[in-house]
Amino acid sequence: MNRHFPPPHAEARAAVSSDDARPRHPRRDDLLGDYFRAADTWESEIHRALRASRLRAWVAAGIATTIAVLSLAAVVLVLPLKEYAPYVIEVDRTTGHLEVMRALTPGAQAPDEAITEANLVRWIVARETYDPADIRTRFDEVRRTTRGDALADYRRLWTPDAPTNPVVRWGHGTRITTTVKAVSLLKPDTAAVRYVLTRIDDVTGATFTSHWVAIVSFRYADTPMRVRDRWTNPLGFEVTGFRADQESIGEAARAPAAQLSSPEGAARP
Repeated sequence: MNRHFPPPHAEARAAVSSDDARPRHPRRDDLLGDYFRAADTWESEIHRALRASRLRAWVAAGIATTIAVLSLAAVVLVLPLKEYAPYVIEVDRTTGHLEVMRALTPGAQAPDEAITEANLVRWIVARETYDPADIRTRFDEVRRTTRGDALADYRRLWTPDAPTNPVVRWGHGTRITTTVKAVSLLKPDTAAVRYVLTRIDDVTGATFTSHWVAIVSFRYADTPMRVRDRWTNPLGFEVTGFRADQESIGEAARAPAAQLSSPEGAARP
């Protein structure tokens, strides 16, 4: 039986003809590739954004935690410095002046401020006090620590036979004591001193008080002085200006024998 077999090249041509007969999509693979690449890019961007957001959240949380820890540490460090200190306020019933009572504690008042206040008090007491028993001592003390106009005024006050001379005015039967109430440093070289003058009549026992405020200008100078004067004034404290004004006239008190005869007693000695 004879069979007819086509030649091999004929089958190859037939296969090529059948492939050519199917529809072809030349861009499908390209589109799929673009799609998957876009999907990968989108996924990468989403993950990158999530990682960045998570990183920002951790950074913010870390900063907030650091601030909280530092704030707590600051409170703990400052807490021992916080204290409640009671203050006593003294009111002068005569003049209405308020004064906060304070103690010389570390940090509350500088040592040089305390020394200046002590020098001012000593000077005011020496100048305004009148006692026939120690007139010369107080006069010399004021003279050693006073300069300029303040010294000139003080010398005029004690001019012999002058009506302002305390000896001529009060004689030997009267004493005047000085009590300083407050010292306020207005400037580095100026202070206001409030004080009370009490005039005592040794004959009748009557007393009369008056309230004063003085504006005192002062300085610390290296003025040459004797050794014994330096012992009492080692820092060279000097008063250069003094003006006293009366705040109120007070009232006579403890006068069993007689009252003061005239308001002249309220005048400044």
